[in-house]
Amino acid sequence: MSLKIFNLKIEIKFLFAAALAFALFSKDGALVLCGFFSSLLHELGHLAAMRALGDVPESVVFVACGIRIDKRENPIILREIIILLAGPLVNLTVFCILYPVFGGGAGKLSLIAVYNLALGVFNLLPVSGLDGGRLFELLVSQIAGEKTAGIICAAVSVIFLLPLAAGAFFVFFKNPGNTTLLVTLVFMLAALLDGKFRKA
Repeated sequence: MSLKIFNLKIEIKFLFAAALAFALFSKDGALVLCGFFSSLLHELGHLAAMRALGDVPESVVFVACGIRIDKRENPIILREIIILLAGPLVNLTVFCILYPVFGGGAGKLSLIAVYNLALGVFNLLPVSGLDGGRLFELLVSQIAGEKTAGIICAAVSVIFLLPLAAGAFFVFFKNPGNTTLLVTLVFMLAALLDGKFRKA
């Protein structure tokens, strides 16, 4: 399904709708909504930075592993860095605003605060497909060239994913009901593969 809003193409993939519907009917539906809202704020941060810098996104795509903005890379490196950091910065700002007020409670605003912190930090990891991975690859490519940067970034991604995978399976087998870290790992792998396939 696709539509246009202010000349911006919005595309919703079937797997996104299916995953969202499945999650909403699960016992953790409220958590999923908090996560989705935090992700939406993150992408709005990127879009606001693009608009401020005169960049035009090609499309916004809702995929199974989240929301993706397709755009041409800005030839001005500083602008690209600002755009990449805008999403995590919005998440961290929301956390700093909400947590001092609602951090001690168990309400939805407290959950949104924690989700925004997690999403902001998570996206700064130097893993391909995430903002931190793209930023890392952009900076390394300025020193070592694009091909070498791709190899280095793939190696760094694996270095970060391996301990996360080990921790995810350890937590899951110790407590089968706790799948948060395991789902995070799947998300990171999906983001990594999604980024690689779109570059190919």
